[in-house]
Amino acid sequence: MIFHQAAKAARLLCLFRLLSIFPLPVAYRLAGLVGRLDAAFGNAYLSAIASGMSRVRTDCFALPPYRIAGHVSMHSMMMAREVIDAYITGRRGGHLLGEISSLSGHEIIRDSLDAGQGVIVLVSHYSRLNMVACSLGHAGIPTGIITQCVDRRNRLLDWVDRAYLSGKLERYHRVTRGPLVTLEDNLRPIYRALLEGQAVIMLMDAFHPRFRRFVSYPFLGGSISLPAGALRLAGKTGASMVYGVARESGWHVDVEIRPLPGEPGDAMSAAVEELERDVMERPWEWWQWFNIREIWQKQV
Repeated sequence: MIFHQAAKAARLLCLFRLLSIFPLPVAYRLAGLVGRLDAAFGNAYLSAIASGMSRVRTDCFALPPYRIAGHVSMHSMMMAREVIDAYITGRRGGHLLGEISSLSGHEIIRDSLDAGQGVIVLVSHYSRLNMVACSLGHAGIPTGIITQCVDRRNRLLDWVDRAYLSGKLERYHRVTRGPLVTLEDNLRPIYRALLEGQAVIMLMDAFHPRFRRFVSYPFLGGSISLPAGALRLAGKTGASMVYGVARESGWHVDVEIRPLPGEPGDAMSAAVEELERDVMERPWEWWQWFNIREIWQKQV
């Protein structure tokens, strides 16, 4: 256990921090190499990703075994680039974001905010997802964030996770600049932000043992159960909903904001359809293969 945590600390707290000081193309290529080596040696997380990909076999989605291995390797490389994002974003006050990512469609958010209406930006565990909030912040659109607790209240995290994630959130918050609330906190600042006409990022495909209310949607030939929190927030605050996604283009990230219908239930259904298209196009970019047993069910 001690050796495992020491190795994880050397990787997350030292190696990637060191790589982040290189010029951006070099830093991201080196991070990708680390991810490729991770895939070659294997670990429990990547085994779970492979298992999740192989579990979903329906008429509209089924990956042959030889493709799963390649997708797992690409996923591992993407996740390594996601780790180094956390260090590079904190450099030069976030000004490097313009070199890492591009942003399109955010005029939809500006229009709603200019009209005094709050906006819920629905994102998923897809690609380098934190670049959605960071790119919006860099473009002058502050966003509130609801995230997992990263202190001792979260017993699923060890000291290395807490050190890495707390630093990551601090660096991102310098750029996003909206209220930052964890699942262990009172959500009143998020309600207030939406009622005051601000934007808030919400993970639509989050899974947590504490969640009790779910809504099921058609997904990959089966059904996916997603938390109902975004629907409740939209209903109580009158906020509009948009779909936000980050997609890798080499080591760069293209961030897209896509419009959704006005009624919360219709908006959520449309967002799930957007996620389904993204996952089918690039299966390796979705993180939630790891939790597929908990959130996805085959059709009976």
